Amino acid sequence: MGAGFNPKLTGSENIFLSGTLLGLSNEIIRNNYNKIIDFSGLNKFIDIPLKNYSSGMFIRLAFSIVANLEPDIILRDEVFAVGDEPFQQKSFEKILQFKEKGSTLMVVSHNMNTVARLCNKVIVLDEGKVQFNGETSLGIDYYKNLLKGIKSISEEQRAPT
Repeated sequence: MGAGFNPKLTGSENIFLSGTLLGLSNEIIRNNYNKIIDFSGLNKFIDIPLKNYSSGMFIRLAFSIVANLEPDIILRDEVFAVGDEPFQQKSFEKILQFKEKGSTLMVVSHNMNTVARLCNKVIVLDEGKVQFNGETSLGIDYYKNLLKGIKSISEEQRAPT
C-alpha cells in the first residue's frame, strides 16, 4: 500500500496515481473518490502534498484507497500499527468484510490477537525460513515458543499434514 505515492503530489492527486498504478480507470477512481476521502478522515488535508503528512496520515490514505477499491488480494504489514482507535476499528471491520466476501488476505504481524482474529492459517518465519505452516492456534503457539528460544513443537502441537 502506498506504493508509487509521490510525496510532491497532494493526497487527492495520489489517489488517482495509486488507482492508476493498480490498473483502475479514472472513472472507477472518480466514482470511489469521496468514499476514499471519507474513510481516511483526511478531508481537511487532501489538497496538501503528501510530504507534509505524518506516517499515520500516509497509511490512512493508502489503506483507504485499497479498502474502497475492493481488491481480490490484500497484503497488510502490521495491520493496525498506525492510526487512532476509531480508524483502526473501521479498518478492522473493512478487512473482515473482505474476508467474508472471499478475498485473499495476507497479514504480516507480531500481534497474535490480530492474527487469531483474522487468520485461518499461519506461516511462521525464522531467519527468513518457513518454520511452521498450518492451523492458526498451533502457529501462534509455535511463534510464542520461538520467542522463548524453543525452536520445535511437540507432536500434539504439530499441524496435520
